[in-house]
Amino acid sequence: MQFYVISPLFLLPLFWIPALGVILCVLLLVASIIATGLISYGVRSTSDVPSLSFMNLDMFTSVYVAPWCRVGPYLVGVLLGYALNRTQCTLKLPTAAVLFGWITSLGLCTSVIYVYHGNVHEGGGDSLWSDIGGAAYDAISRPAFAMGVAWIILACVTGHGGVVNSLLSHPAWTPLSRLVYSVFLIHLPVMVWFGMSQRTMLYMTDSMMAYIFIGHVVVSFGAAFLVSLTIEVPLVAVETVLLGKKQWRRK
Repeated sequence: MQFYVISPLFLLPLFWIPALGVILCVLLLVASIIATGLISYGVRSTSDVPSLSFMNLDMFTSVYVAPWCRVGPYLVGVLLGYALNRTQCTLKLPTAAVLFGWITSLGLCTSVIYVYHGNVHEGGGDSLWSDIGGAAYDAISRPAFAMGVAWIILACVTGHGGVVNSLLSHPAWTPLSRLVYSVFLIHLPVMVWFGMSQRTMLYMTDSMMAYIFIGHVVVSFGAAFLVSLTIEVPLVAVETVLLGKKQWRRK
């Protein structure tokens, strides 16, 4: 919501002076990466609690939820939206460029997810990484993952998605896609509720984590369904009536 409020700072320059708007977005993206790295390093170097632990409130408040540390993916999305608007989703790329894009996207997304696995699995937190290494990961991981997802979107809407586009565009996803925003809002309270309700320590194994993950997904979507029925859909209907539209069809 905060980024939505300040979006004219990005969108107006892109509309009036496109080159200036692109430069501004890139500079802000770089500034966010640098700021995140510096803040993370400062917290890591002065704290004895592993940064992945929810008990490290300094890391949670200073990095995890700080807007200036999370604006990177939003800026990547703004640049992607601008590119799609300028090209009207008709971008034609040579086969070599498409192949390079898919390899890069796959490498970015999988690296961000799995590069930390050995550190967490063996170190029980992030004790195997230096403060600089951990800070670098905090600074780069989110924008890098967003860039990987941005390529998937770009490829799919411009006709370079192939089987990936067929899979992601399948009508079977439509009911779930209408709940994803509610899931986004509610999944963290669900996870916190689960963690705070435990009365004993959990022994984390791969199978246990998979089981917990599946449970979080099911409960989050179930709760999101109720939230959508009781809050989102009625409010959208009221908004439609107030705006004087004759028909309402949820997109």
